[in-house]
Amino acid sequence: MKRPLSVSATRLLLLLPGALAACASEPVFPPNVTRTVDPAMQFGIFNAEADTYLKGQTVLLGGRIVSAERRGAGILIVAQELPIQERPSRRPVDNVKPIGDFVFVYQGTVEPAGLQHANKFLLIGEMRGSETIVIDGASKAVPYLIARCLHVWKTGRYAINDFPDLPDGFYPLAEETYCLPQGR
Repeated sequence: MKRPLSVSATRLLLLLPGALAACASEPVFPPNVTRTVDPAMQFGIFNAEADTYLKGQTVLLGGRIVSAERRGAGILIVAQELPIQERPSRRPVDNVKPIGDFVFVYQGTVEPAGLQHANKFLLIGEMRGSETIVIDGASKAVPYLIARCLHVWKTGRYAINDFPDLPDGFYPLAEETYCLPQGR
């Protein structure tokens, strides 16, 4: 015999779809920043002619932090590009092989937990060309960007999906958005 749902459980079931839809539609970046990203730029920064066609363009990238070091007023971050999942929410797809390495500078402040190795992120930044860096003891020319906004999932070595947001004791995934003030 089925037991009827309590009034509070019924209310929860009625409110849950709306709450999930609100979370899924929450923008990661301020609208004034995303407005500068050209949706037609879908061929990635690892195109052989990216220096020619993307230099000066504002792009949206997903990635994984390899290393981060403070440089003057900014932070130099070496990263691996990951594809971006659009639904149910915009985030990096972290269960696939990275597309390639790149480097970017964020000229703002990020807390140390946000710079941890293997954290996942989305960034909006301007392509500046290429930069030569040393990866695994070898010099390599990689795409170079200046980040305007950075959204970091503080996952460390875990996947984003390893952090279910459930009420029964799972640790919620910490995330943070960092944006430069307008005009920088």
